[in-house]
Amino acid sequence: MYVKSSTLITLGCTASRADEVARLLNEGLLRYNVSDPDQIAMFVGNLAHESANFNAAREGISAKTANANYGNRMGNVNTGDGYRFRGAGWVQLTGRSNFQGFENYVNANLASFGLTRRVDFTSSDAAAGQVGQLPWAAHATFWYKFVLWGTLNRQSLDRHDFLMHCFVTNHPASAQKMAQGKPPVISQPNGWEDRQRRYNLAKVPIQQDHVAWVRAGSPRPGQQPAPYVPSIVTTLPPVSTAGAGGFLDDLLARIFGTKPATPSPAPTPAPASSGDTSWIPAGLRLPLPFPTGNQFVGTGSTSPVVAPSVTPPPVPPVSPPSPLTAAAKSQTKTTTTKQAEIIEGIPNATLAVGVLSIMFALSKPDMKRRKELMR
Repeated sequence: MYVKSSTLITLGCTASRADEVARLLNEGLLRYNVSDPDQIAMFVGNLAHESANFNAAREGISAKTANANYGNRMGNVNTGDGYRFRGAGWVQLTGRSNFQGFENYVNANLASFGLTRRVDFTSSDAAAGQVGQLPWAAHATFWYKFVLWGTLNRQSLDRHDFLMHCFVTNHPASAQKMAQGKPPVISQPNGWEDRQRRYNLAKVPIQQDHVAWVRAGSPRPGQQPAPYVPSIVTTLPPVSTAGAGGFLDDLLARIFGTKPATPSPAPTPAPASSGDTSWIPAGLRLPLPFPTGNQFVGTGSTSPVVAPSVTPPPVPPVSPPSPLTAAAKSQTKTTTTKQAEIIEGIPNATLAVGVLSIMFALSKPDMKRRKELMR
């Protein structure tokens, strides 16, 4: 399940940046295997509060306030560190220790970020300001939530506990207490009502998109939806006992003057050549081509999807019936002759009376039931 830009716009994200925000969100959700619609709504709703609907690059406070609030804690040891390392990115990453930790993580995984040169987020105000810009605003968020506080964050998502999930971002000590089954240090994070409102606002469209996503075959971002293949319904021909042969057919022929015709067996289709699907019944042929393994947009492949060749299953050889022995042939001929003699020796009227007697005997239970109903 993935987030659409229309959902972000509903939350208040600027339309001009909604597509880029959605792309980065979906890449992170895919990387960290988050696909449950409620968990995504929790994640998105909380971040929407933290980042002013994914629009704010940095925390909007003055240098005096930032230094007073953040000075001499969270790794801020130098003069002005409180303001330099104020909140940045969707998760509002705060403090020198967090900026340094994110920088170290990126430099240790340059290939994962498509980089060849080391990054710097701590040497100056401008360097720290990069964390508030895309794509680092997204990368810092996923690092904070799924690497630095990964275990605690996963617990909050698995429990579908939105309060605990917000505490992971806003007050980790309270989230740790809740993970231990204890009351949080503080009763609720700041802006709790607004976080709940955004979470509830995100749930409806994300749930609706999730249903459509599943019906489309759960494609990944940028992947073409799987082709819709209707259910195959096979209609079986009616069962017929005509042509069964034997004593019963001869008896019916004597009474009614006709004998059911014996249908000729259906011809066995010849094996088809490789790639030929004419041997498949029309009702079982797929109307759309099979999807190939390369359905991603942007891969450089523009060749059409081609249905793979279909090789019909081999037709098992039919063993000829074993020849009857002379004794068996004689026995079969004798039995058939006796049946014919019995039938020829019974008058037609007698046969008709016999059949009618059988039919009357079979209908007795129905007649008795009708009488009971009429009483």
